[in-house]
Amino acid sequence: MKSKGTNNKSLKSSLLVILIGVLANLNFSAEKAQASPDAEQNSPKLPREFISREQNNSELEFKSDIQRWRRVRLIHSLEEYKVTVDSLVFSPNNRILISGGSSNNPQLKFFSVETGKQLTEVQAHQTGILALAVSPDGNTLVSSSEDAGINFWDLRTGEFKFKLIEHLNSVTSLAIAPNNQVLVSGSLDGIRVWRLNYSPQRPLYTLATLNNPVTAMAINSNSYLLASGDMEGKVQFWNLREGTFISEFSPHQENIVGLAFSVDGNSLITASRDRTIKIWDLASGQLINTLTGHRGEIRTIALHPNGRTLASGGDDGIILWDLDRGELLTRLREHNNWIQSLVFSPDGEYLASSGFDATVKIWQSIFSTGTSQSSDSSE
Repeated sequence: MKSKGTNNKSLKSSLLVILIGVLANLNFSAEKAQASPDAEQNSPKLPREFISREQNNSELEFKSDIQRWRRVRLIHSLEEYKVTVDSLVFSPNNRILISGGSSNNPQLKFFSVETGKQLTEVQAHQTGILALAVSPDGNTLVSSSEDAGINFWDLRTGEFKFKLIEHLNSVTSLAIAPNNQVLVSGSLDGIRVWRLNYSPQRPLYTLATLNNPVTAMAINSNSYLLASGDMEGKVQFWNLREGTFISEFSPHQENIVGLAFSVDGNSLITASRDRTIKIWDLASGQLINTLTGHRGEIRTIALHPNGRTLASGGDDGIILWDLDRGELLTRLREHNNWIQSLVFSPDGEYLASSGFDATVKIWQSIFSTGTSQSSDSSE
């Protein structure tokens, strides 16, 4: 893999001015440990100390309410791929959308959100890119692949930084803690926890092994509660500060395809290929609501930054949900095949989707202030 060259020079010039600068160095003190789950429970009830949220005075204030996502328009359809697009992520400043291609074309492609034009591309892995994550400070892009590797990229310069080689199987999911300190990688051979800004790299913790394949993950807003899902519909909770197992429960009977904590950290959203999405209260362990509306398998979910709107994608397109009322807001059917990835921009203005039809699409609420002339695509 080339770490420098024409592509990276283009990436430097495109991204240097608009991406966020360096965050102050953070400390994370922990020793590598092996966690061994040895208990099971039938609900996600957790002690308050695991779900309490640390105060964040810099939280975004959202100008809009839930109704803004009842009607949605397609502003860009990006047909730069000829293969399935398996992963998407926005830059923290909302101006760049990054996509990862499948095994026949494992490239990272960078698009301007404003114009929909491709800025540059990088040959990132030898096999399909399954997951992407950007650090909250905007300095680092992380990509993972079917080749079991995890690659780090410097978004300030566009250069390849280093590769983590620890997993033995496909790395299906990535999550970076909101405090910018740790990266968690989920694979068919378990979970690893890494210090984000430290080299040479060795895992801080190994939380799960070959007997516990991971298909989805989410980190709570307090930065130390991790939820992971598996192929059998089970969800496990982990303490990232200590590298220890907390508890588990089985909300679904089939593969967990998406997990998301609420903004306040008090509830967990679980999505499964069984065509249901469930919302759980973590303090009481009670089921709050079950969202049903997909006619085919669900494959991915994305929670709006305000925590009130959920997007879910699957074999029958995209559904937007009002989580306050547990109601279906609208369906989006512009993709010609099933949906692989969904992501909201950090400011909540855009939704990006990708699918098996080899396209990436960018959506916006019809009541947003953008200048696009695209037509309303919602039903």
